[in-house]
Amino acid sequence: TSIFGIVLPKNPNEALDKYRISQLPKKPENISQWLKFPKEINTYYANHFGFRFPLLALYRHLKFVLGDVPLKTALFGDEPGWIFYKSQTDGDIIGDYRNINSFSPKQLQSIVSRLLVKQKYLAQQGVKFLYVIAPSKHYIYPEYLPDYIKPLEKENKIEQLVSELKKHPEINFVYLAPFLRQVKNQQLLYYKGDTHWNSFGANIAQYEIAKKVKQLFPNKIKLFILNKEDFVTEDYQGDLAQYMGLGDFFIEKQFIPQLDDCSSNYLPKKKKYNQTFSTRCREKGLKLLVYRDSFFSSLQPFISTYFAEAKFIWKSLNLSELKNQLKQYHPDLVIEEKIDRYIK
Repeated sequence: TSIFGIVLPKNPNEALDKYRISQLPKKPENISQWLKFPKEINTYYANHFGFRFPLLALYRHLKFVLGDVPLKTALFGDEPGWIFYKSQTDGDIIGDYRNINSFSPKQLQSIVSRLLVKQKYLAQQGVKFLYVIAPSKHYIYPEYLPDYIKPLEKENKIEQLVSELKKHPEINFVYLAPFLRQVKNQQLLYYKGDTHWNSFGANIAQYEIAKKVKQLFPNKIKLFILNKEDFVTEDYQGDLAQYMGLGDFFIEKQFIPQLDDCSSNYLPKKKKYNQTFSTRCREKGLKLLVYRDSFFSSLQPFISTYFAEAKFIWKSLNLSELKNQLKQYHPDLVIEEKIDRYIK
């Protein structure tokens, strides 16, 4: 469907589902639910009134063509096609990048202490632990940020944390930014119109993670890294472009790794992107449990191939949840992955 030559989304509800478009509330069963029901039903109808999505798409397209786009959670880079995340309520990534935000000594001590407790507890259960820090696009491609966004002359908060972690060699961790910066001129590692790395970036990241896993489990896994010809491409609209309703203006290539079926059936269509799921790639071998965020989605098909079984949970690792999983799943390795803006 198009209006004035503007192509409107065919399935807007599905395309925007990841941005938490509200669903029809269930019938209330108690007083607390009845008190919330009027607001929930009002929100539902506000999200689903007739022609809402086509009209919003038309509005956003027209404003973009006219050069007037209000950007509350994203900003355009200085080069065409680049969009960066800038929300202050979902982790203040711009403040982090500009070094406005810093960790206090007490905060650093708290983060390190929590990691030590997790690793010690897992060691007592005979399980290895690995902490993975994923970098935001701002730290890998700062040259495409608008010129007015400059970091202050002080230590970055993630560099603060990495420096502190290095004082504790007993903590198994990997910070992926340095490895990505080393190869970023060889091929594009992040989507221009998306928050996340693409599969080229995930390919580099998985290799560095696997090297650490191999140190923890000598002779148990065989490292691999794919070449460019090992990917197939298709058109892709990034999450930031879609969020603004401007996906048609920011179409780029998605690189899909050609891996074994056991690993590449991730995020089945019947499941939402943030549901727990598992993969199984062989009868015998290591078992993996991953606590993750969205940055592990592209990592998952690579990482799965190293393990007999792997389970992926979209939430932060806490000890009570972990204890339940250990009883049920009995992993050899637990990975906790976090994007830098969520570390606190």
